[in-house]
Amino acid sequence: MKAAILAALAALAVSVSGCQAMTGYPPPTMTRAEALKTVEADSSPNAEAAYASAPNEVARQAVRDRIVRARIYAIDVNYHEFTRSISTEQKAFAVGSDLAVLALAGAGTLAKSSHTQARLAAWSAGVLGGRSAIDKEIYFDKTLPVIIAQMEASRRTALVPLIGGLSQPDSDYPLLQAKVDLETYYMAGTLPGALNAITKEAGKQAAAADQKIENITEAKYAYTDAGKRIRAFWKPDGAVDPAHAKALNDWLAANAGGISIPEFFRGGGTAAQQGAVIEALKIP
Repeated sequence: MKAAILAALAALAVSVSGCQAMTGYPPPTMTRAEALKTVEADSSPNAEAAYASAPNEVARQAVRDRIVRARIYAIDVNYHEFTRSISTEQKAFAVGSDLAVLALAGAGTLAKSSHTQARLAAWSAGVLGGRSAIDKEIYFDKTLPVIIAQMEASRRTALVPLIGGLSQPDSDYPLLQAKVDLETYYMAGTLPGALNAITKEAGKQAAAADQKIENITEAKYAYTDAGKRIRAFWKPDGAVDPAHAKALNDWLAANAGGISIPEFFRGGGTAAQQGAVIEALKIP
């Protein structure tokens, strides 16, 4: 009986924690629907008709500005609702599953029947397995704060051309261009957009690191006296001399295992080999 009661309390804990979770956000001043209602007129398709029928450029710019600001606000409202919801759902399930596991564990210690104990253990494992799957597949384990931080950074970057565009006349920044920038701003606040930005940034960092390693390697090896002489022979005016490159490659194939010219003059060859090629090819 006690085991059954505790199991019921565990299920209740999951349900209650899902409704009463600590979200980390203060209550909004308006609901999402109320906030979107305030800009409905300027963010609807009808507003574009008013833009198209405006009598002159000054009037078009005024309509354009209202449309763009309204849609920025609408995107912001939806974005903040989205980030609140994913944070709330993650915390709700985490707290609820922890309470459920604790309750089921307590029930297992009180249960007298081995059959009941086995069932409670299976339920507990199921709760833990469900939480692990949600953490890994939906919330990327512990990376959600990083993804949200990237979305915030990407949104600020995407907002720059919109703010700059609103300072220009309609002839230089028409509504069509603003709509393209609005779509970029929207995508910056999505999970795929954030992951794409993170991937690009990682690629840039890797390329920068590779370049630094390359520079260090060149600094260490290419600027010895022998290295500089071989490099100047290979690229006398900063460009490869085909005849000299062929002579170097032929010598390397016969005497240095066929290593590449860049590797050789950066230190891939021994000091004796560098001296030998300088002598053999009469490198000044």
